[in-house]
Amino acid sequence: MTSPRDLAAAPGAVPGAAPGASPGLIWRPLAVADAGLWADLLEAITRRDGGHEHFSAEDLVEELAPDWIDLAADSVLAVDGEGRARAFGLVQLRPGDLLVLPFDEELARDPGLDERVRLAHNEAFADHWGSQPQTPEAWRSWFTGGRSFRGGWSFVVRDGDEVAGYALSAAHEADWAVWGFTEGWTQVLGVRRPWRGRGVATALLSASMHAFAAAGLDHAGLDVDAENWSGAVSLYTGLGYQVIHRSAFWAKDV
Repeated sequence: MTSPRDLAAAPGAVPGAAPGASPGLIWRPLAVADAGLWADLLEAITRRDGGHEHFSAEDLVEELAPDWIDLAADSVLAVDGEGRARAFGLVQLRPGDLLVLPFDEELARDPGLDERVRLAHNEAFADHWGSQPQTPEAWRSWFTGGRSFRGGWSFVVRDGDEVAGYALSAAHEADWAVWGFTEGWTQVLGVRRPWRGRGVATALLSASMHAFAAAGLDHAGLDVDAENWSGAVSLYTGLGYQVIHRSAFWAKDV
């Protein structure tokens, strides 16, 4: 089993990375009028890194032109005392892009989210062997209302008001003392059919593992039907999960 620390390692601090932490620099949002400064900075970065892409000021004016870019909220430029650009950041969320969002935060903003995730789960698992639709009562009992549920380690992918996918996590703390390690457990992971094949499940699991690592847990775990037709087994092994236990389910017609 791969530790989330191996997959989500990050430095504890990045000196000088935050606005206000670098003396002599003025941090402000990018503006279209900064295209020349930005182009000079990108060219200096390209020369330093040995890159092959070059951008003119006109290219960058075009880059900032779409009306879905909110420069005030989604960009930053650091300028030194001589008026030269020293650093920049730009986040672009294009129409149709999907976001992985923390379940707890989204639920606080949108109290109806839990019910929509339940309905998304019923739809996503409708074609899975042995799966039964979850009633609101069963959903809360088994998943989001249970004592082991951890909304802070759980995530949802939304496409507008639609729930495209979800990963709900739990902490089975009674097991930890027996096992000798801590583990974040993915209770259920689902992606609705219209959004499959777009990396949604990978993004959800990656977010979950980062959350487990941030909580100081040792491992990430889940279970899966070995005969799952959707390719879930290869998804998990591709992310570093390893098989450590197997179980068999027996049934008989009566």
